[in-house]
Amino acid sequence: SEASETNPNVGWEMNVSSTSILISAAYDFRSHESLTPYLGGGIGWVQNTTDTEREALLNRNNPERASFSTNNLIWSLMLGAIWDWNEKWGRDIGYRYKDLGEIKTATFSSLESVQAAEFFSHDINITVLRRF
Repeated sequence: SEASETNPNVGWEMNVSSTSILISAAYDFRSHESLTPYLGGGIGWVQNTTDTEREALLNRNNPERASFSTNNLIWSLMLGAIWDWNEKWGRDIGYRYKDLGEIKTATFSSLESVQAAEFFSHDINITVLRRF
């Protein structure tokens, strides 16, 4: 548990999970080489769920637990390159930034809650491609 900035006698522990649907499009910069760079983006929906425990550090007998979900717009930017080994096989190496909106906790009996205005992820993808 981590002590609160407003109340040093209170500890918080929070786990966040996200479920999203994202529609993406990418533009391939085709050339006659085996390496094809791409650039793209996406937009969609995300549900961020927080499971939070608030505990008085001086009296650890009665922690409060709560879950809370927020629905947000998600957007992403991506870039990468596809390296073709031959006509049927290749490798995709890419990076994706995803803005997952905001996260909040439930309001506890002390009327305290936690909110983060920015929640994002940085993803590195390495994929082996098989074309049929």
